[in-house]
Amino acid sequence: MIWEEFRTPPKFGCELPGPKDRVSGDLMKILFLFLAFFLHADPPKKVFFVSLPKAGTHMLIKAIELMQKERLRWIGLENSFHFSPLWDLSYSHKVTAGHLFPYPSIEKVRLEYSDSYTKILLIRDPRDIMVSFSHHLRKGMIWSSLPTFDYDRFVSLTSDEQLKETLFFPNQYLHPGVCFPLAVLWIQDPSVLVCRYEDLVGSQGGGSDEKQFEVLKRIALYMGCVLSDDEIRDIGVKMYGGTWTFRKGNIEGWRTAYSEENKALFKQLYGTYISAFGYGDADDW
Repeated sequence: MIWEEFRTPPKFGCELPGPKDRVSGDLMKILFLFLAFFLHADPPKKVFFVSLPKAGTHMLIKAIELMQKERLRWIGLENSFHFSPLWDLSYSHKVTAGHLFPYPSIEKVRLEYSDSYTKILLIRDPRDIMVSFSHHLRKGMIWSSLPTFDYDRFVSLTSDEQLKETLFFPNQYLHPGVCFPLAVLWIQDPSVLVCRYEDLVGSQGGGSDEKQFEVLKRIALYMGCVLSDDEIRDIGVKMYGGTWTFRKGNIEGWRTAYSEENKALFKQLYGTYISAFGYGDADDW
């Protein structure tokens, strides 16, 4: 295998708010809640958008920012552990986004702050997620820069060998597979709007423009964005591709990506999530 003994975890994401930011944010929240109580009004819900890694995260971020015409707050990989819904609610941004890493701080949004957030989850066929992650490692991005990752050895392997190594990616590095169990809980939660990558890519990614329009319109309504049909279609054209992690984006690439050995390995490690995510029966693959 390509892994050495775990050493220092990498640093990812943006900087956390400093002490002054936290104090000012706390005062803003107290004032906001006081005014809401005085006016007998419920505070407006924020949008909390999470996705599985390699499920089209940046594509939907682009669409959401086009819908609301402003930037959202992104929770980086390192900051996911320190994320606080209480602090997040005190800031003025409308949308918070991140990956669905298995941290209590992320799960708090669903379990303890559900009434304060409108929640959106983006999923993808788990077979395609792991294929995309293998290509991500091959390009030397993020996880490939970890101090214990032997990148030179990885790129010297065949594509089948690279995918096999990807399926065995160590859990301490928060690869996409460790997010699958938590995603099942979010999918089963009726307060969460679940969107599929395959429905969002449109004809540019091998999908359907009609499905893309329907999903984008549902997301806009869920977020409280008033958009015309033409505006929604224009967002569908602009959202595909052009992000820094984008590679190919076509759906069902897994059909030609797995050898028989890797297919058996995937079924052993992640097979239950094919049906849990609504992508058919693993035994039929």
